[in-house]
Amino acid sequence: MGRCGSFFWKIRSYVMSDCVPSPSSDSSYASSSATKSSSGSSASPTCEISLLERLIRTHPIWFLPSLQRSGALHLLQGREVGNFIVRSSTQPLTMALSVKLPGNHVEHYLLKAIGNRIALENSTHTFETVHQLIAHYCDVSDEIPVCLRVPTAIAEAVSRQQLRSYALLGQ
Repeated sequence: MGRCGSFFWKIRSYVMSDCVPSPSSDSSYASSSATKSSSGSSASPTCEISLLERLIRTHPIWFLPSLQRSGALHLLQGREVGNFIVRSSTQPLTMALSVKLPGNHVEHYLLKAIGNRIALENSTHTFETVHQLIAHYCDVSDEIPVCLRVPTAIAEAVSRQQLRSYALLGQ
């Protein structure tokens, strides 16, 4: 089978399977270190799930385009530092990123479309998707005061089924 056919089957397996090991050579598939459930026992099936995949599979939890600023403030109070919500903005053609900071503080950042890409307002870093933007700011905090972080349950999920269950809770 040629290279294209091989690629097709890898993608098909990835989409169809509930557990596919992450290729270690591709940073976009960087794996989570979580391999056990919160009870300490291994879940079945266990697998490495990248941050980007976690974000894609759980977007109903953090991508709330109809939510306004006051709703974001309410939802983020009492949450972990770095937890976030992407929501509506009062400014046209933008969305907002609301981020929980230390104490009772929540900061809001504008997300703007630049051509067919997305970026924080006044940033030179642009991304193809909001998922990629969030994944970037989970790793670096060069333009915001803290690194973004997904809720602990999402970070510690050991199967795609767990992520699907969490996503359903967000709908």
